[in-house]
Amino acid sequence: MPPVNTTMIKDYFEDTVLYVFQMEEACFNANLDELQDIIDLNQHTKDPQIQEWTSIYQLFLQRLRGEITPHDLLKSVQYKTSDQPLMFCAYRLLHAYSCYDNRELGVLKHVLVQIRDELEKIKDSCVEPFYHFRLCQLLSNYYLSQNEVDKVREHAYVIINYCSTQAYIASAYHTLGISYLFEDYDKGIHALQMALDIYEELGELTKINNVKRSIVFFNNYWSVIGDLMIYSNQTRDIHERAHAEVRKENKKKAIQLLNALEIDQFGYLEMGYHYFYMGLATDNVDYLYRSIEAFKKINYKFAANMARVELYERGERPTAIEAAYN
Repeated sequence: MPPVNTTMIKDYFEDTVLYVFQMEEACFNANLDELQDIIDLNQHTKDPQIQEWTSIYQLFLQRLRGEITPHDLLKSVQYKTSDQPLMFCAYRLLHAYSCYDNRELGVLKHVLVQIRDELEKIKDSCVEPFYHFRLCQLLSNYYLSQNEVDKVREHAYVIINYCSTQAYIASAYHTLGISYLFEDYDKGIHALQMALDIYEELGELTKINNVKRSIVFFNNYWSVIGDLMIYSNQTRDIHERAHAEVRKENKKKAIQLLNALEIDQFGYLEMGYHYFYMGLATDNVDYLYRSIEAFKKINYKFAANMARVELYERGERPTAIEAAYN
């Protein structure tokens, strides 16, 4: 598809679509103050269409600002619908974000199919390219969770090649890099470094730290001990310190770090990683099978594949491994 021309003449579009375009352009580019100004200008309108669109983009804004939980966002949009394809897509995008943030991946797949089918009806809309890139980003992340890496790369490259918004390009490179975890260190670390460079130019501190964590994890997985390590009391950072100790053959130190964690409140995601690192540190394959089981609870096949690969390398029976994984 051609690059988005964000300088298109907006006056040609009728008022409601123009309003949606202005909000979406500001939202897509994370110009949150601008989006808030547009919303404020129309908060007293009596036009029911404008009122509904205002409420929709208020939810987009709240999510970007971290002012609404994924659960509350889901409650706000789960049963919302519209006979207007553009508005239907907007509601389903919010629904998809809530599912992704809640790691409800089974539901997410269904919602993404709905968006894809409905986008066909608004191809001539000035808003469609933005929604298309949003869908590509969500699909790329969804397919990563399912370990369908060819589809991850297909959708990531749509954003990298055609989108002009740097934050989306960085996000696509981040997902693309992780997709090479089991295949190619050089391609993976190159994509992750591209993501980091863009986020550093944008000054996105949270995103910078997230990509740095991914680089640390990627290096540890490939037993490449770099000088980048994030030290904090967060579980994921302690897990990666343990991971690094395993790769440096300091397994006793890794076990100490892991045993010091209070796992009673861990969710399935944290337990999956915890069991994986315990399996590496103790050489106990039971932990690796438990890692797969924990990740399967949240339909996270990509992460479950870590223990699957490790079990094959340790000579476990393929039938037992595949029975656990599938």
